Amino acid sequence: MAEMCGYVRDRNRFILKYVVQKIKPISFPYTLTIPGLLSYYTMLAVLLALMFSRKSAFWYNLPPALHTWGSHVSNLSISCMLYLTIGLIWTLQGAPPKVLAWLGVVLIAANFVVELFISVVNTRDVVDALFGVAGVLLGGLCLYFLRNMKRELKH
Repeated sequence: MAEMCGYVRDRNRFILKYVVQKIKPISFPYTLTIPGLLSYYTMLAVLLALMFSRKSAFWYNLPPALHTWGSHVSNLSISCMLYLTIGLIWTLQGAPPKVLAWLGVVLIAANFVVELFISVVNTRDVVDALFGVAGVLLGGLCLYFLRNMKRELKH
């Protein structure tokens, strides 16, 4: 039995050593400037505040046409935060704008699939999907701003 434990321990050390040798560190050739970082974190804070305020009385104090926005704003926030975070990581790695655009298309398609065809925990709601599209478009606008004005090449 002790021999078996030694074998397992040696095998696990070998596997760990092999995996560590194969993992390459992720390189970030670009970095954000201080205003870029501040704008990114401000955007995340605003989106989190919107998402957590969806059940608050704030939305019911608005005009009646905007009352339903409170139930859909979480989809806008989640879509925007997801696109903004993944897109920013890819931007700092030097991904071309075409790849970021395809990520947005995939997120929009996934949003419509979840809202229209997967009704396990979700009710079918086209307006929710449209708010998700708005979130991806808002995230794309922020990524454009961060990519073109607030990032610099590392020295």
